[in-house]
Amino acid sequence: MTPAPRRAIRVTYLNPAAELGGGERSLLTLIAAVRKAEPCYVPSVILLADGPLRRELRRLDVPVHVVKMPTAISRLGETAEIRAAHNGLRWLRDVIQAVPGAVEMVRSVRSILADLSPSIVHSNGLKTHLLSPLWVQQNLARPVVWHVRDFLSGRKFGSRALQLASPGLDQLAVVANSRSVAVDVERYLPRGTHVCAIHNAVDLDRFTPDAAADPAVLPRIHGSGCVRVGLVATYARWKGQDCFIEAISRLPPETLEAASFYIVGGPIYQTAGSQWTREELQRLAARAGVAERLAFVDFVTDPAAVYRALDVVVHASTQPEPFGLSIAEAMACGRAVIVSAAGGAKELFLPGISGLSVVPADAAGLAVAMSDLIRNPLLRNSLGASARARAESAFTTARLGHEVARVYRMLLR
Repeated sequence: MTPAPRRAIRVTYLNPAAELGGGERSLLTLIAAVRKAEPCYVPSVILLADGPLRRELRRLDVPVHVVKMPTAISRLGETAEIRAAHNGLRWLRDVIQAVPGAVEMVRSVRSILADLSPSIVHSNGLKTHLLSPLWVQQNLARPVVWHVRDFLSGRKFGSRALQLASPGLDQLAVVANSRSVAVDVERYLPRGTHVCAIHNAVDLDRFTPDAAADPAVLPRIHGSGCVRVGLVATYARWKGQDCFIEAISRLPPETLEAASFYIVGGPIYQTAGSQWTREELQRLAARAGVAERLAFVDFVTDPAAVYRALDVVVHASTQPEPFGLSIAEAMACGRAVIVSAAGGAKELFLPGISGLSVVPADAAGLAVAMSDLIRNPLLRNSLGASARARAESAFTTARLGHEVARVYRMLLR
């Protein structure tokens, strides 16, 4: 006898940004994974900005609603306290002027949620976490998932705001993207809040070493060697582009001549003061004497081809990484990775087996690791093969879909 199909359970995802950074690409993978693992969960999305994420969601045939966040609110981020301290009156004026627009945004989102009538609301960013009690209360009461993808330690404003927001939600579960983030966020939530660590996943059919590498994806650097070494990240200052540039400058001349170097990415978010500009990084490269050895490549929405065009992928974050999606994606593409091993990044690989480990912000140590891989093709191949095997066991979308669906079932009970 054929079992009766499970009734549809509507899940609405809230995301503050619409670019395609790591958090947004992880959200796309999550939605597809949950729908494939347990089709009874029917997704819709509310974005607080418009951009490429909307297009990608439509490709997945996911209904999307856009309610634009006031610019002054969207620009608040990790540097908000610095701006408040150094230019308090202007910062406070900008926030006050944004209040009417913020009130209208809250009303619009509440109206959309009332129409969608989801069984679960899944928030995917700090700003939507903070606003969720305003959206899901009284007649709109719904179980809420906060998907925490950043450390709260050191973010005095954000951590305190979450402490104030969490009591406004009767049914709250927190998904952290690594065990390190889970331990961190528990410090700021009421005792008894359900917190679980669920690693991100990677589409192993798209991020694969089997597809032919296309060297034309990256520009040829005149007179440089054939080993391609690259850092793929947004231009957030803590992503370590400056450390990567300094490490290149420390390489012995013969090693430097054997390789080409690339910084792939760009300043994709609106948060004020937290990102490098291309011009700043170019000046750093010029002062370090490596400008002719280093090419800058614009941010790409589909980085799989970039990873396959590289021989070595460098992760150089100077602060603990909550997860490190670029590490997982490069490993899935069978590339040798060098990892700034702190935070969630330490959970993704086995040092010396599926990647090389370096201390964050240690340019000298990074130079040694890059030199070892540039000079040793057997080591590159061995690390790359082990990295792919690790990805196939740890970063599957099936695992992600079932683990997130388990959280939904717990909330609905």
